[in-house]
Amino acid sequence: MDLNCLMNTAGEDGETERGQGSVHMIWFIRTIVYVLMAGLRRSLRVAAVLYALAGHALLPAPVRADEVGPRFELLHLWATSEEAYALRAVSDPVRASGVDWSESWVTTNFLGVREQFAQRLALGVPPSGLFWLGGDEAEDLFEQKLFRLFPNRVGERAFSDELIPEIYQRVREGDSIRLLPVGIHLQNRMLYNGDVLRRLGLAMPESWQDLLNIAPTLRKNGVHAVVFSDQRWQMRFFITSIMAEQFTFEDMREFLAGTGSAGKYEPQLRRSIEIFLALRPYASPLSRDLNWANVVEHVASGGSFAAFLGDFVAPILRRYPAVHCAAAPGNDYVIWSFDAIALVTTEDPAVIAGQDRLIETVIKPEVRHEYILRKGGIPAYRGSDIRQMDACSQASMESWKMADIKVLLTASQWLQTLDIAASILRPAWWDPDAEAATTTTDLITAIDLMNQRDRPAPADR
Repeated sequence: MDLNCLMNTAGEDGETERGQGSVHMIWFIRTIVYVLMAGLRRSLRVAAVLYALAGHALLPAPVRADEVGPRFELLHLWATSEEAYALRAVSDPVRASGVDWSESWVTTNFLGVREQFAQRLALGVPPSGLFWLGGDEAEDLFEQKLFRLFPNRVGERAFSDELIPEIYQRVREGDSIRLLPVGIHLQNRMLYNGDVLRRLGLAMPESWQDLLNIAPTLRKNGVHAVVFSDQRWQMRFFITSIMAEQFTFEDMREFLAGTGSAGKYEPQLRRSIEIFLALRPYASPLSRDLNWANVVEHVASGGSFAAFLGDFVAPILRRYPAVHCAAAPGNDYVIWSFDAIALVTTEDPAVIAGQDRLIETVIKPEVRHEYILRKGGIPAYRGSDIRQMDACSQASMESWKMADIKVLLTASQWLQTLDIAASILRPAWWDPDAEAATTTTDLITAIDLMNQRDRPAPADR
């Protein structure tokens, strides 16, 4: 497990301001105490110890559920108006069931969620639940009893029957469920302006070399070939989309797993970096710390032809009919992740009651269907009518159905291997003297050091 289990110790670039909602004064006070006691670089394990030693002593005595109604606070990253609208497909019926619903959110990404959770856990004021990227990394947190399991069967419905197989096999724990899935998102997607292609009479690029070939024509006509943000989390999408053309499915899976030296994949990495650096003269200069919504807007305006992000952008595309979604050039397999809500272990009966109401709400077909219609992406549950979904989500669903091979991108791979790649390539992008060969060597060295650190030490003989 990552030594910085829930913390981004290097920060996440420029956009760090966090929007907070319904945050109690006691949380502010304990945040100060936590910073003084532990600092911001401690892992979840440290946070859990502090929670166990100090948290309960600082909190008021728990009350009976019949004295205080059920309540639920969600910590998440859905900060845009479209994402808030999607979340209300869940929160409104939960509120209607009698739950005192509240939210806290970050305006950065999953790293910000994990950091806030670690801080609040150490202070003894964790949220009731939080956004989580589905994957095996959650196992450690269940072993530490930080997240709770819940029953597979809820009333007349069972998650084993309602979830699609790819999701159910990753959230089941015996006869219980570990995470509450809400949707699937593809990661290697190209957002492009179809009007630009039609106006200039250009063919859709089917490879990254095709994109490089049309880049001079685009520039001659006042259009940047690509726009992206140098925020590391956004660069991961860009880099992954390039790598997916160079790496076979088997190589990509092994590379991300870190089971051997990254040097084995030197040719693929070098070619990926060559493409990355070759795009610099044709890219929008508006790359420094650019918000992802602004990236999409630049494609919509026709100032840039394409951007490379996940299909989580689907809700905002309803504003921009000229922007279309497709697989990134040369990508013949899909890279995906799934959004879920982790429920925090608690002894507070009011919070447990609120968590149970949330579970009962999400498993209802009409609720989860309305959520995915608003949020976009691919349904994690059976029975959704994709004909009602937005065009970008329908394109993702078509890619999902057509793909014989699907690569699940776990949180550790996203936050470790690919984050290192982004950290190495970000300064290279801005360095006019950066060379692919040297940058590749630096990347291989950094990844190998990380993988050696994370491998367990050999047992004493």
